[in-house]
Amino acid sequence: IEQNLGILSNVQGDLDAACSHYLKSLDAFQSVSDSRGCGMAYHNLGMAYADREKWQEAEAFFESSREIAESLGDDHLQALCALNQAEVNHACGAYENAMSRAQSALRAFEHMGATIDKSDCYRVIGMVYRDTARHVLAEARFISARALAVESGSALSEAEICRELALLYQ
Repeated sequence: IEQNLGILSNVQGDLDAACSHYLKSLDAFQSVSDSRGCGMAYHNLGMAYADREKWQEAEAFFESSREIAESLGDDHLQALCALNQAEVNHACGAYENAMSRAQSALRAFEHMGATIDKSDCYRVIGMVYRDTARHVLAEARFISARALAVESGSALSEAEICRELALLYQ
């Protein structure tokens, strides 16, 4: 219940409440030794802390989630953590790390056939290219990302990609 309340609070933009709920869900999952639940709670905490631009905390939560996902053999969660860590790296100006993690996540998502997640990887790769003045490459990645978002029917991802593409033309 706390995990779902956290998601709801996050969607409503109440990041403080979301973090509180996610921490309670983490406590509950830990109390019953539910590793998968802990991995998801850490991941959601990482997302919320990244939204709050608390980069070190976000990175630590994503790393905890990734370690659990690795121990469980959850390839999808591992790749999501790599993708989100790439976004944190990008925000902190660690472009080489961001590119490496985004490309690693992309390879994993390609192997899984996870179209929407591939779209997010191309978006992050495009952001790195844009912010390192490789505009032609950035535009190509954003266009690929948008096509994948449209194909998967994700209006939210498409909007995020369009925002990033617009920043390229400023």
